[in-house]
Amino acid sequence: MARRPKTDNGPSAAEETTQNTADQAVEEVAERISERAVEKVLDKIANQVADAVLEKITSKVVDDIAAQVTDKIAASIAEKLASNTSDESTTDNTPDEAANKPPDETPKQAKARAKAKTEDSAAEDRPLRRSARQATASAAGSKRQSPEVEELPPPKRARTMSEPEQRRNPKRKASEEVNNQARETSDLSENLLEETLKPLSVADIQEWDGWAEVESEPAFFNIILQRLGVPGIKATELLAAEQWALDFLQKPVFGLIFLFQYAPHLEDEDEDEEEEAPIWFANQTTNNSCASVAILNIVMNADEAELGEQLRAFKESTRDLSTPLRGHRIGSDGFIRAAHNSFVRRVDQLSADLCLANEADAARLKPARKRAAPKKGKEQQQRTASKKKKPNVDYGFHFIAYVPAGGHVWELDGMRTKPRNIGTLVPDEDWTSIARPRIQGRMQQYQENENGFSLLALCRSPLVAHRNAIASAVAEMLHIRSEKRHDAQFVDIVSADDPVLDVENPGELREFGLEKSDIIKAHVPESHKARISEPDFDADKAYTLHQELATEAKSAMVTYRQAIIDVADEDKRVKAREKDYTPALHCWMKKLAEKGVLEDVIKTSR
Repeated sequence: MARRPKTDNGPSAAEETTQNTADQAVEEVAERISERAVEKVLDKIANQVADAVLEKITSKVVDDIAAQVTDKIAASIAEKLASNTSDESTTDNTPDEAANKPPDETPKQAKARAKAKTEDSAAEDRPLRRSARQATASAAGSKRQSPEVEELPPPKRARTMSEPEQRRNPKRKASEEVNNQARETSDLSENLLEETLKPLSVADIQEWDGWAEVESEPAFFNIILQRLGVPGIKATELLAAEQWALDFLQKPVFGLIFLFQYAPHLEDEDEDEEEEAPIWFANQTTNNSCASVAILNIVMNADEAELGEQLRAFKESTRDLSTPLRGHRIGSDGFIRAAHNSFVRRVDQLSADLCLANEADAARLKPARKRAAPKKGKEQQQRTASKKKKPNVDYGFHFIAYVPAGGHVWELDGMRTKPRNIGTLVPDEDWTSIARPRIQGRMQQYQENENGFSLLALCRSPLVAHRNAIASAVAEMLHIRSEKRHDAQFVDIVSADDPVLDVENPGELREFGLEKSDIIKAHVPESHKARISEPDFDADKAYTLHQELATEAKSAMVTYRQAIIDVADEDKRVKAREKDYTPALHCWMKKLAEKGVLEDVIKTSR
């Protein structure tokens, strides 16, 4: 360090006092420094001297300390060089310094050379070791350091040449591993949304063990029925729970499915049937499976329903099982689960898994259930039910089924242990008239909570009904022609008309899903045969009946074509529902955000 030039003015009394104090401090510090290692000299000065005299020390004292420290260091280095010790203990010496020493150098020359070398080294070290001493010198008016030098971080100690270069490599490797893990986590978080929005494949749906919620949409129920192997049944939505709406349904009606928001506090406490009901009934043992449970509870009890091979085998294998085990078999059956999840999306899967995980966590925190109390009397149950308050819980929607079987009408709720008998079938009376008051009572009970309802009916498919009507009408017309083939008057009248359906033309039959064998096997009513056999059944009466049957056949053809159009519309809705447009919408919104369009939209909306 360069010394500051002295001024011409003499020192004052305060300056002399400060000078004396500083001289004593310099001597004391110099003695202590000589006992320390060379690489710790500057740090010791900064930590023990600079802080003590920070407010009083002058730049001249700093110069004196630096000069004496330089002398001490030079003497120490000269002694080490003279005794052939390794010069690697110094910070800035090079390994070949001893080799470059002149062979005829005297101790005095060696000391002078070492002093000059040390001064250069100290001058290089001081900017790197900016401590409190340098800050004090700057405050006292010394020359300001350059910004580049001031920003260098102070190393804790100088590394000697004997220390290996690879000392910090393990820490660097650990840091790199942490950085790599952080980078992978960042990449995962960035791609997590994209992975969530990816559309599902058929294999993804089949491999998923969960059950998704099913919307109360007739088209969706029809697809589930079709994929379960029940082609002759169609779901139809009722807009009112009135008898006129039920009478309008295609007969026969195999069952009704009522959708409502489940509320345990509103459930009545009527006792279930003590005896085993003579019907097929399964409990709901899996979350979100109530739609499929309701469907199966109906079709398994429909004698006229045509079941596929897999569903027939399932019915036979579960015939002797208890209701909970039947529900468990439904939940573990991949064929039924895949049909149920026909419209699931990846977001639906994640939502269902999250809900199940939350329920499992909540169940672990629940205390053990208390021992069941004895059953109450009916009057006491009614008083208790009237005192129940609505809990602050948002329950999901639930499907229950109503089905005629075994001479009774049953309410099949998968959440109850057994079926409930709600009435006895009456001959020549529509069974829906027994189920309707029960459904209306539930709607009135839940109406106070402003919950939504939905009512679906599982009926014979209109395509099947109209196809059978066409086949039956054409078969009766052919029967009349066969019986009156020898009546020339009838033959002349009928031959003048165009045929309603050419049974010899496979193309015409295929339009209505028929074959010639279907016409031949079609049932001709006995009343029709008896009427033709009457003695007064002449050509005019035969032609009149023939025309009536032709009108029926044409009407059935028109309704069949309309039903085909309705099925095509349902297929369009189903295909649109099966397509997941979420990734495209997300990409579109992302591009709009990158272009700044969304900001303009937000500003405009305000």
